[in-house]
Amino acid sequence: MEDLYPKREQWATRLGAILAVSGSAVGLGNFLRFPGVAAANGGGAFMIPYFISLVILGIPICWAEWTLGREGGRRGFNSAPGVFYALVKNPVLRAFGGLAILIPVVIYMYYGYIEAWCLAYAWDYAWGTMDLGHQVENYTNHFAQFVGSESNGLTKDGQLSRVVFFVAIVYVLNFVLIFRGVTKGIEKFCRYAMPLLLVAAVATLVRVLTLPAQPVPDPWQYSLGEVLPEEKWAGLKRGLRDLEVVAVAAEERNPELTEEEQATVLAEAQAALNEAVAAAVGDFYQSVRDGKAGYKASVPVAEPYGVLAEYEGILAALDEVDGADVGTEQREWIRRTRERLTREEKWALQHCEEAEVKALGDLEGDDEENRAAARRTLAGKRAERREVLKNVGLPPSLGSGGDEEFLLRVAAAEVAELDRTVSNGLGFMWNPRTAEGGDSIIAALKNPQVWMAAASQIFFSLSVGFGIIITYSTYLRRRDDVVLSGLTAAGVNETCEVCLGGMITIPAAFIFLGLGSVTGAGTFALGFYTTPAVFAQMPAGRFFGVIWFGALFLAAITSSLSMLQPAIAFLEEGFGLNRKGSTVLLGLLTALGALVVTYFSEGLVALDTMDFWIGQFSIFIMATVLVIIFGWVIGAGKGAELASDGAQLRLPGVFPFVIKYVSPAYLLTIFVLWVKYNAPDYVEQLMQDDTALFVVFFVGLTTLFFIVLVRLANKRWTANGREIQEAQS
Repeated sequence: MEDLYPKREQWATRLGAILAVSGSAVGLGNFLRFPGVAAANGGGAFMIPYFISLVILGIPICWAEWTLGREGGRRGFNSAPGVFYALVKNPVLRAFGGLAILIPVVIYMYYGYIEAWCLAYAWDYAWGTMDLGHQVENYTNHFAQFVGSESNGLTKDGQLSRVVFFVAIVYVLNFVLIFRGVTKGIEKFCRYAMPLLLVAAVATLVRVLTLPAQPVPDPWQYSLGEVLPEEKWAGLKRGLRDLEVVAVAAEERNPELTEEEQATVLAEAQAALNEAVAAAVGDFYQSVRDGKAGYKASVPVAEPYGVLAEYEGILAALDEVDGADVGTEQREWIRRTRERLTREEKWALQHCEEAEVKALGDLEGDDEENRAAARRTLAGKRAERREVLKNVGLPPSLGSGGDEEFLLRVAAAEVAELDRTVSNGLGFMWNPRTAEGGDSIIAALKNPQVWMAAASQIFFSLSVGFGIIITYSTYLRRRDDVVLSGLTAAGVNETCEVCLGGMITIPAAFIFLGLGSVTGAGTFALGFYTTPAVFAQMPAGRFFGVIWFGALFLAAITSSLSMLQPAIAFLEEGFGLNRKGSTVLLGLLTALGALVVTYFSEGLVALDTMDFWIGQFSIFIMATVLVIIFGWVIGAGKGAELASDGAQLRLPGVFPFVIKYVSPAYLLTIFVLWVKYNAPDYVEQLMQDDTALFVVFFVGLTTLFFIVLVRLANKRWTANGREIQEAQS
């Protein structure tokens, strides 16, 4: 069978096609999203559902998209709506071709926003303006000011926000490259960008894996007592005690205040105490940088985190250092116990803390069954903590009075930090951990959230269900291999994700900032708060800051380019527009979306809302439609034959069964679990946020726009006789 419309763009080489598809998949999801998702969902235990999702969802649907795209390309189409038109006769399923255009276009609207952050950070490191000290809080504030997460708008202090300039640069660069076409633009750029990206990522990985161990600092109350000038430390303690008096007074019932007002006053008083401790640590670092007399730079200072940064934990810490007969003994106990505890015992104490935090939160809920379970968990983990500490000797602080269980919790936090080595950093990433506080893989696998997170990561990572692979594969030649090419592209992506993304960010943060910097940290926190603080302490940190954020920018732009091509191809073949016309039209549409995301920047609500409805929910729907078309409309057996045409690698014999039965069953299970466990809470939150509702309305209008365009394109193709020609082919 010859191509019906031979005069169309094609990849110049198979390597170029593989690099382009790999570039579309290898992006911020590999280097930023994956480490945070894995660490938050069981570490090493997360990798079991992750690889299961890869085998029964990611790779099978990837092969299906490559096959459908090449077959549509043979019939003269280069867009997902065109491929659906050529291969599917059902008008409802044809309409879903619009979803394959909507998804990458809307994702581009906010992905370019994040891409601009990476470019700006690389630029700032190159010019030496990112040295803000060792405190994560400094970089958190810098990020909030730069992206505008503190308030909506495009201006700051009467001037256009700096982020807008970088968004404009990214926007222009993307459209210049996409205007050059598939071969001269996308393929040529990816042939240089992908190797450069891999070199930069490997260089950063080598630097991280060769980092020397860092000393574990004492708890903040002992560190500051040693490194601050005596009068400064005495003044800080007086100030904290004064704040304690205010907080205690706020706890007393004031008849002139409502319960809500009383709670607000108390929260503000307690927050002031917490902020004072964090400010004291920041003051130490700044004073060392400024060369103030009396500040000792040779002693590491722990950034307060966890229970030691909470209101009651701060009071317990102050009691330790104020008690003349307790302070010295407690500090000696901390040092001795750290040496005696094994790595497994320290992990156990950390798991006990995680479990207690979760259980205390559940106790505040209304569900009596959950509260009963929380009480059982609390009792069990407190007994386990006491047993671990009893084996090495209970802390002297227990003799000072107060809540013994809470004092044991504080003491455990003071001794549970692992040595700051590369191996322990990798262990945090890869050892089995669960949100319930245990170290059992089975416990993690019983949690449906872990399975949903794993499947979501596979979709996002491989670009499965985006409509990108199906578009890119239409540019293959008639006999180009889709089995080996698809597997190679997936392999490159997984190498970048598991071997690079999973071994850089978290181990580096663990070595320099400790466990508190990575526990519970999200994607943006790890990438834009924690990592810069790491580079501030790393030898040649400025150089590696340029390398790392430069690599993130390359990863982002190779992905964002792929998000534009599906719509370009559709506008060209659906309405006869030339490259210039389709680029201008798409440019105007995406500029409107980028304006919405950039303007509604407060709390990054617009970004998060678009990401959920398009980057998660719609991708799930699109992946399901692709499985139905390949496995049931075309037929799994027929689809396997099409995939095997020209293949140098034989498809697994189980592939037709998996794509027809296993993949859809797995997708349905995930959807049911999401509806049961996540949908009600999400809808409730959505209805309370005007910005989120506006973004949903905008996305809805965009969806309607593309549905109308697909319908018009289908009528045009039928009027031009494309359907008849396809039936004859």
